[in-house]
Amino acid sequence: MMKQRLYIVLLALLALVLPREVRAQFHTNGVAPASVRWRSLDGGGVEVVAPDFAEEPARRLLFYMDSLTNTIGYGLGPQGAVRPLEMPVVLHSNTSLSNGISIMAPGRIEISTMPTTDSYATTWLRQLAVHEYRHSAQYAALFDGMAKWFYYALGEQALLAATGVMPFWWLEGDAVDAESQASRFGRALQPRFTIHYRSVGREILEGNPDVWFSGSYNRYTPSHYELGYQMVTTANALAGRYAWGEVMEDASRWPLTITPFEWGMRKYMNTSTEGLFRTTFERLNTLWESLPERKQSTTRVKGNQRLASTPYVKERYPMWTQRGTVVVVESSFDESESLVEVDPATGARRRLHNIGPLNTRPAIVGEEIYWSEMQQLSSFAQEFGSVMMCARLDGRGAPKRALPRDVYALYPTSYKGELAYVRYHLEGHYSVECGGVSVALPEGLECHGLAASGGRLYLLTTGDGGMSILSLDPSEGSFETIRPASYVTLSHLVADDNHLYFGSIASGYDEVHRLNLHTLREERLTTSRYGAFDGAPSPDGTTLALADYDQRGYHLAVSPIRGLEEIAPSELPRNVVNPPIYKWENIVCVDSLRYGPEQSADSHSHIPSRPFGKLQNLLEIHSWAPAYYRPDQLMAGNLSAIRIGATVTSQSLLSDALTTLGVYILPGGSLGANVNFKYLGWVPKVELNALVDSRSAPGYAAAGLMMEDGDYYASYDHTADAPTPPTTRSNYSLYGRIYTPIVLSHSHITSVLTPSVEISHTNNAVYNPMAEEYTNGLTAVGATLQWNSYTRTAYRNLQPSWGLAIIGGVGKTITPIPTPTTVGLFARAYTPAFGRNDGFTLRASYQDICGSGPLGYSVDFGWLLPRGLRTTIYPDDQIGYSVQYNTPILYPDWGLRGIFLLKRISVGLFADGLYGRLWMEDKSRRWDGTTTFGLDLQMDTSWLRLPDQGDLTIRAGLYIDPRDPSHPTPSFGLNLNF
Repeated sequence: MMKQRLYIVLLALLALVLPREVRAQFHTNGVAPASVRWRSLDGGGVEVVAPDFAEEPARRLLFYMDSLTNTIGYGLGPQGAVRPLEMPVVLHSNTSLSNGISIMAPGRIEISTMPTTDSYATTWLRQLAVHEYRHSAQYAALFDGMAKWFYYALGEQALLAATGVMPFWWLEGDAVDAESQASRFGRALQPRFTIHYRSVGREILEGNPDVWFSGSYNRYTPSHYELGYQMVTTANALAGRYAWGEVMEDASRWPLTITPFEWGMRKYMNTSTEGLFRTTFERLNTLWESLPERKQSTTRVKGNQRLASTPYVKERYPMWTQRGTVVVVESSFDESESLVEVDPATGARRRLHNIGPLNTRPAIVGEEIYWSEMQQLSSFAQEFGSVMMCARLDGRGAPKRALPRDVYALYPTSYKGELAYVRYHLEGHYSVECGGVSVALPEGLECHGLAASGGRLYLLTTGDGGMSILSLDPSEGSFETIRPASYVTLSHLVADDNHLYFGSIASGYDEVHRLNLHTLREERLTTSRYGAFDGAPSPDGTTLALADYDQRGYHLAVSPIRGLEEIAPSELPRNVVNPPIYKWENIVCVDSLRYGPEQSADSHSHIPSRPFGKLQNLLEIHSWAPAYYRPDQLMAGNLSAIRIGATVTSQSLLSDALTTLGVYILPGGSLGANVNFKYLGWVPKVELNALVDSRSAPGYAAAGLMMEDGDYYASYDHTADAPTPPTTRSNYSLYGRIYTPIVLSHSHITSVLTPSVEISHTNNAVYNPMAEEYTNGLTAVGATLQWNSYTRTAYRNLQPSWGLAIIGGVGKTITPIPTPTTVGLFARAYTPAFGRNDGFTLRASYQDICGSGPLGYSVDFGWLLPRGLRTTIYPDDQIGYSVQYNTPILYPDWGLRGIFLLKRISVGLFADGLYGRLWMEDKSRRWDGTTTFGLDLQMDTSWLRLPDQGDLTIRAGLYIDPRDPSHPTPSFGLNLNF
């Protein structure tokens, strides 16, 4: 009983201090340039807002969602089938980041129209229509209870708090279940969806189960999508009905209690989260152990010690060279992606090139390797392209852009010794680009692969009826179907002179197949225990290179090319590794929906397209609260910014404008108000802030030195010379900033150049020691030019292996009297250290004050103030430095089950120094300063079984100033992992 009470107390405290959904509340996924023109399609229950050039994908999505409205809420709410909330849907077509998200505050669904390259046999918009609309139904079920009353008090963030009592694994698992219920063979039924759980087996039932909810640095864990689906469907199957309706109803009645979901499970299911977890994987492992044992037909290529010492590795997309070696894309927990050449006979490896985030598999064309990778295209943070890169096969030189003007390029292929590829068009369709010829794919088809053989191109496509393989003669521009559409997922299409090779799930497992281009006979080439992927034939046609799987990841393997089983055409694959699930009643199957010319014409005639005015939608007040806070400060982990007061929050539907208005009470009873506005749709971006409080503005009279042309000439003490400052009725300050992040991504190195100009003004009374009087108003202006360039980090890296940041700045206060000008330079560098996850952080700064006026009225950039400094240093010319060594020391995976999980402990040892030339009374200068020492201890934690995107880093430090060593300075901080 005491232990239970302790849990409840801890949970109550955590509910107060952990903003579980702050990222979702103020999510700004869809920032697009102000030049984009938007249109609105209002279908009655669903409104879709999309760029004017993407109207047809918007109508297609609207058609799917309208068809789902009456059934997508199955099992939820008192009546057993709620209608989804009427949330607008925003389509983004200017990015290759394939994603969808349903969020509150303001309530909306955001969808990227470009399909993911790694998909299954249901089209992209069909998948997202089901998944995101199911989330909208979940929100509607929560809104039926007490959340409705909290909405009146808090706005849409009340619904956000209500969703916070439902665990992420349930929210996403239930939505993935909806996908599978509403499709012929959905995402959760794909063999790769359970591949890791199958490889782990009953080990998953050992140790702390929280690692499977929150992630681990010791082992790979699937996401809360995979975990949630298995737990949600297990509960339904064991109950013989949809079992979560009552739990949802309880959560909607008491959304802000500590653990209504857990209590609901105990009340209605007689289990707990941990109990259901164990039941789920007992059930799954019993099924998997009952299946016939599969003898591996592949032979793994010998690895090396570097790969053996990392918890998880990927060796994907093998490509044969004419030398008989194989080039793979390699990555691990400790290293980001790179192209590596492997000798399959000896396992010897040679790194060729580091690359960026891979989007589509590489291909060798002549003496070069081509691939497409994700790169940010502009100053708009979510505008990513699929950029075609190339590099020399011999490893010399650096990767470079192959198609500078085409930033949505996919699936490079060697065709007659030249590059052929697929282009995605932002209007929502594809074309094949080959030798100056462009051939458009039929409307409604997605492309997921390209290969060349015998003077023809072959395309892996998804459309009505599932996945198919088409043949194309680029000179004729006509398509021919050589493998009819079915709901058997195919992947990674490559070819030799007579065959196509691809992954297939026809057998119920992920295996490599080939299709004879003359007879159209399909064969399975591999037998794997867990999965075989990315098959590629050797130049002599005798050996297959591929990636096989175990719980440590994907590994390069080889196999003789021989047919093991003929595969007959089938509309559906075998369902082998998935247990029976409870089937929802009367759910609409999106795979049966057809959106063609007739449906398009009907949509155009009944649903008008209207302009979506950005100006009138700039302010979208969605939430209010009886407390003062700044959303941007909360997202930065600054919890101390919360005060007694009230806040109104606005975010435009397009996320390009964010406004916060707050009032608060200061110590002593004074009132304050703050308005913050950011507009991100322009280049440059704009931020404005105004703050006023009822206290009188303090007078400002700096004591110290007077400068003239950079030289000392007098000193004064305002405490003796300055009269009492005049009083004002209130204190206010204004701040404005414009800045332009110019992104210069280059493969595994991301560089950003950011010029910035800012100005601030306060009504402080400023003392003029020469005129011996005060004048109102203190204005400061500044400009910086910042350059950041960093290599990609891997999962376990504490910092980039290499990186450099340089800032040059100039600042000046503007008053009725002359003031000095401050110029400065700051640099920070990351370098490797002794291992793969540690590193050095080196910092240096220089600041000089020049010109004429009181030294105390100068701007201080404060770039490198030593941590733990207990003494005061006011040098003119400042030189600062810092040396810090950061290293992980432990990955404990320990905690209080269901409460917190301690995932990593790391330490930083540092020395910070600040030195400068001090002016003396005899007009001489001397160097003076200090170096402080200390350590920072960081603990990466997960709380309440949140996924790893919600990790919290707890930092504790102890700093020593040698000038006052008997009084070390403690430090404590929190950082939310957003």
